Amino acid sequence: MDESTWAPPSTSIKDDKDAMRAQMEEDEEQAFRDKLFDAMEMDLGQDSAYNHFNSYAHVPSRWRKRSPTGRDLNDTGPPDPNYMNDEEYAEYIREGMWERTHKAEVEERERRKERARERKEKEKRLKEESKRLEAEAIEERRRKREEKNKRKLRDSWMAYESRWSTLQKAAASSTIVAGSLDFEFLPWPVHPPPKSIDALTKESISAFVLSDLHSAEKSKKQRLRDALLLYHPDRFESKFMPFVRDQDRAMVTEGVGRVVRALNALTEEGR
Repeated sequence: MDESTWAPPSTSIKDDKDAMRAQMEEDEEQAFRDKLFDAMEMDLGQDSAYNHFNSYAHVPSRWRKRSPTGRDLNDTGPPDPNYMNDEEYAEYIREGMWERTHKAEVEERERRKERARERKEKEKRLKEESKRLEAEAIEERRRKREEKNKRKLRDSWMAYESRWSTLQKAAASSTIVAGSLDFEFLPWPVHPPPKSIDALTKESISAFVLSDLHSAEKSKKQRLRDALLLYHPDRFESKFMPFVRDQDRAMVTEGVGRVVRALNALTEEGR
């Protein structure tokens, strides 16, 4: 052959080889898929009734709720191969084959999940128990505080009556030294004993004189009447004021006036 007339082979031969290679790769991939499908059919069996039942529980993937990580929140059981495309089905088979060949790892993973679940449940129970105990402790402290306050009020009432009795007896027997009593010594109808006249309010007097913690045998009307007799301005001025020291007399006079006005107001409200 004359070298001057030689030409390179046509590129059609190279194109044919590339097409053949692509076809062979496609055939190999299809053969692998066929083997996977056959293996899956052997696992699933031929229970048509089961497959028919599953068809009623299918929810299309586009309607399924998913978590932020992409997990299907509607997935409460094994996936249904009847509704998978080829890629999903192949991946499903691969996962199944991996789990069968790595049984120990799968079981260990499940055990870890179970331990994590039990740990979370235990932590939840501990938190709930801690909250319950804390609530009980708060309630117990409240109950004790309330009982303590009640006891103090009862003791304060007993001291109030005792001081009135002592004052009346001393005044009647003239055993009190003139000008020896100060504002805080006198019995005032409030709890705790006041340091100034600002504590002598209608609310504080009502809470003390009309409390359910004492004098259960007397009606509220009777309690108010008895208190008014004790603090009657003219009677108080003549019987007890001479024993009050000079610097406290103005404050005592104002205090008696406040008590009487509060008792009168409470009497009117009770009518």
